[in-house]
Amino acid sequence: MFIELLDKFKVADSLIKAFKLKLKQVFFEMTEGIRSQNSQIQNQLTEVNPKITRLEEKYILDKIDDETYSRNITEQKKEDKL
Repeated sequence: MFIELLDKFKVADSLIKAFKLKLKQVFFEMTEGIRSQNSQIQNQLTEVNPKITRLEEKYILDKIDDETYSRNITEQKKEDKL
């Protein structure tokens, strides 16, 4: 009975190709914002990661004290999580 009911809502074979194309188009449009956000996040990571590396190098080489390192690494890690 349920299968018979579903048969009424079947997409005609001649329209399947157009239907798939439209679904892909709608999906692409709906996920554009997500792809844009992902790109922005990747750019931010590209900026933050070298800062963290330089900060760690300075700390290892005793060019900055513990307090300065702790404060700055915390700030950079916060940026990294944004």
